[in-house]
Amino acid sequence: MKEYNLLLEKSKKGKYTCKYQIKGKWKYLYSKYEPDRLTNQIIIKQDIEVIVVLGLGLGYELREIYNQTNKPIYVIEQDRDFYETIQKIFPGSIEEMSNVSLFFNEEYKELEFDINQVQFIINSNLIQCNLEFYNNVISYFHSENNETKTQLICMLDHPTILDDCKEAFQEIGYSVVKLNWENESLMLKKIATINASYLFTINFSEKISSISKTLNIPYISWTVDTPAYSLYNSKNLYDNLSYYFIYDQEVVSDLKQQGLKNVYYLPVAANVKRLSSIVVSANEHKNYSSQLAFVGSSGAKNEFQESILPKLPLYLRNEVNDILNKQLSEDLYILRDLVDGNLVREIELHSGYSINTLNHSLLSREDKLAFLLGRYQSYLERTHIIKQLAGKFQLNIYGDNSWNISDDSLIGTYKGFAEHFFEMPKIFKVTKINLNITRKFVYSGLPMRVFDVLGSGGFLVTNYKSDITNLFKDGRDLVVYRDFQDLIEIIRYFLENEDKREMIRKQGFETIKKEHTFIKRITQMMAIVDESNNVDK
Repeated sequence: MKEYNLLLEKSKKGKYTCKYQIKGKWKYLYSKYEPDRLTNQIIIKQDIEVIVVLGLGLGYELREIYNQTNKPIYVIEQDRDFYETIQKIFPGSIEEMSNVSLFFNEEYKELEFDINQVQFIINSNLIQCNLEFYNNVISYFHSENNETKTQLICMLDHPTILDDCKEAFQEIGYSVVKLNWENESLMLKKIATINASYLFTINFSEKISSISKTLNIPYISWTVDTPAYSLYNSKNLYDNLSYYFIYDQEVVSDLKQQGLKNVYYLPVAANVKRLSSIVVSANEHKNYSSQLAFVGSSGAKNEFQESILPKLPLYLRNEVNDILNKQLSEDLYILRDLVDGNLVREIELHSGYSINTLNHSLLSREDKLAFLLGRYQSYLERTHIIKQLAGKFQLNIYGDNSWNISDDSLIGTYKGFAEHFFEMPKIFKVTKINLNITRKFVYSGLPMRVFDVLGSGGFLVTNYKSDITNLFKDGRDLVVYRDFQDLIEIIRYFLENEDKREMIRKQGFETIKKEHTFIKRITQMMAIVDESNNVDK
C-alpha cells in the first residue's frame, strides 16, 4: 500500500479521520464528524484467550480493545506503510500497548492458536481497503484450525426454493450462511469475513460473479428461469471460478457451443419432506377444493405489450401476429427462427424501444426480440386457455391480480395470490386436476410448478416439453396435452375416472420422491463441482 492511497484530515471535532482510494474512488473510512464514535460498540468476550484485530485503521478500535483487556491482542495489517503513516499522527501510541503485537503481510502465518479461543474483531469499513488479503487471512486461520474442514456455502436469498436448497446442503454435510441482497460493496465486505468455500445463488448473478472474482471464491449458480440474460455476458467466457447449473438442456447446449466453461444441466426438484408435512384442515379443503386450478402468473406485465406494441403501425402488428400464431400452433420454441434482423430494425424504428444486448453479447438482437415476443405470446396463450376453461369447468386461478381484471369471463375464478410455502401445496393437494402451462419460449426445461404439484401429491396435466420424456412418463406420472381440444378431453375424462386419476397421482408422487428431490440434485451438483476441482488440481 502506498501512502498516496490514504488522505488524513481533521474531523469537525478535531480528531483525525481519513479517506482511502478504492477502485479509483475516495471513500471515508471514518465519520467526518466523530471518527471514534463507533468504538463503544466493541465488546470483548470474557471466555476467550486471544483477540485478533483485522485492520489497524486509525487506531481508535485498537485503543478501545486495549482499554478493555490485558489479554494478547494480535493486529494484522497488510502493509507496513499504513502503520508508519499512522505513527506520524499518533507517535508511540501503539508501542506503549504492552499486550499488542503487530503482524504485516504474511507474518500472521507465524501465529498458532486454538480458533475456538479467539475473538476476531473485524471492521468492515477498514477491510474493504484490502478485501482479498483479509479474506485470505480468515480462510487461513479456519483451514489451519479446522480438522474436519466442513465446507461453508454462502447463499444469497431467493423467495422460493433457496431454503429447500439450504436444507439439502445441510443434509449432505455442508454448513450454510444465508445473506440478504444488498449493494455489491456491502455484500463484498460481509462475504469477505465468513470464510465461504462456495458462493451460491438461484439464477446466475453478475454481481455475485464479480464478488467471486474479487475474493477468489468459487461461485455456483442454479438457473431455474427463462430468459436468463445474465448468462449471456461475454465476460463469463473467461470466468474460471463459476459453475453454471441450468434447468434447460437446450440452453446448456447453446452456451457450451459459445464457449462457456463449467456449464451443466440440472433440472429443478421438490422438497418432498416439507410438502408431505403440510396438513390441510377441513375448512381449507372446502376453500381450496375445485375441479381444476392454475397457480401462476398471467404474464400481463411484459415489455412487448407495454412498451412496444402500442407504437407499432398496423402492417407491423399484422406481421407480429402472424409470427405469434405460428408459434401458438407449435410445441417447440420456433420464434427465434421466425425473427430476423429486418424485423428487429423495424420494431426499433417505430417503437423507439432499444433491443440491445450490449451487456449480454452472447445473445443476439434477434434472440432478444424472440424472448420479448415469447413473453407476450405466453400471456396471450395462457389467458386464452384459462378463459376457455373457465366457461366449462369449476376453475380456481391463483396468481397476480391481472387475472382479476383481464376479462369478465374470469369473474369469480380468481382467488388471489397463493403463498408459496404453505398455501400453494394445499391447493395442489385438494384440487382434482392441477394445470401447468409451460411458456413456449422455454426450450425444453420444466418449471417448478411441475415438481411442486407432484411433490405435494397432486394430479397434474401439462403441456409438452422434452424434459417430460426425460424425467417422467406420460400417463403414469402425469398427463400431457397436445392442444386445447386434447386438454378439454383429458380434463373431462379424468374428472369422470377418479380411480385412474388417483393411480397417476400416487405414481407421480412416488417418482418425485425417488428421483427428483433437492437432496439428490444438490448431491449431484456438488459431485460435479468436486470432480471439476480434482481435475483442475
